[in-house]
Amino acid sequence: MSQEQAVTSINENLPVMIPEKTTLTARGVKEQVQLIQEVMQTVMKDKEHFGTIPGCGNKPTLFKAGAEKLAMTFRFAPQYQEIPGSREEDDFITYKIECRLTHILTGNFVGSGLGACNSREKKYRNAQPWDVQNTLYKMACKRALVAAVLNATAASDIFTQDIEDMDPADLGKPKAAPVGQPQRAASNSADVISDAQRKRLYAIAKNAGFEDDQIKNDLLSQFGYEHSKDIKRTDYESVCNFFQGRNDAGANG
Repeated sequence: MSQEQAVTSINENLPVMIPEKTTLTARGVKEQVQLIQEVMQTVMKDKEHFGTIPGCGNKPTLFKAGAEKLAMTFRFAPQYQEIPGSREEDDFITYKIECRLTHILTGNFVGSGLGACNSREKKYRNAQPWDVQNTLYKMACKRALVAAVLNATAASDIFTQDIEDMDPADLGKPKAAPVGQPQRAASNSADVISDAQRKRLYAIAKNAGFEDDQIKNDLLSQFGYEHSKDIKRTDYESVCNFFQGRNDAGANG
């Protein structure tokens, strides 16, 4: 059965979950949960529509693509609007978005969610705010959509959204250790970078404007390494690309 056929089949047997004159019965609630699980199994794909992030528990995270599938299943139409708190300044941009869902067939309001994104988040702070304006707005809308779908479908017991903006391509990579809890150094010297690679890394970081303390702090907060000599070879290119990003952002500014 194709994905389109599966969605069509599912839509023909939707439980009445749109708020009207009566509340859902216990059976209706159960059917709604079963429907979401069926969509997960027959339409959604792991690491594309949802995924479990290593170190973040067993509950899968709902991605934007998965939220869109659930919205289509329940016939929800999203509408976005900025809410008080959004700011566009020379050195700082923040968007706060509300996503409101209405039922396509009845026009009934079924739920809403809030999302925010700003230029001082770790993934954006090395770029000029106005170079990533559109990205910031889209990220805020995405977060609001995921929140609205979870609220409207009562699917928070199935999915989480705490890390819904993680790139699906990063699934399976080790989660960075919290500050104060660095990863263990590799036990085998063959697993860590060489002195020459460390010197190249510092040259990249220095050229990008990082000071020694900044390099050390970012290695810990971003990758979980307390010392550069502990960096694993498998992480080396990612670390270099992180510091290179500051240099590229400055060159394009």
